[in-house]
Amino acid sequence: MPNTYDEELYKLWRTAYQSGDPRRALALAIAGYLIASEDHDDMREEVFLGLIRQSVTAPNPLPRERVGLVDLRCSFCGRDGTEAQLVAGAAANICSQCVVQIGETMKHK
Repeated sequence: MPNTYDEELYKLWRTAYQSGDPRRALALAIAGYLIASEDHDDMREEVFLGLIRQSVTAPNPLPRERVGLVDLRCSFCGRDGTEAQLVAGAAANICSQCVVQIGETMKHK
């Protein structure tokens, strides 16, 4: 991580990820990616894209007996939990394929 702000953001991400909170980890990784993108820093973008991917592939903390995989859908593409890994948020969900697609789209801007 090249600067102090990135280091602090990474520490927050790591704490959220290790404590089993992939939604918070994903939000922090996306924030870092957007900041790096605004700075036009490809290397930092790649670092935060890696953190986004890692956050999305983390185990979902929602118990399956309480929320069925079919009940959760990606807010962007509509895939359900049987079709893709989902990160469920309070107001929206995102699947791993959409995270990758968003990253690729942002990368080409």
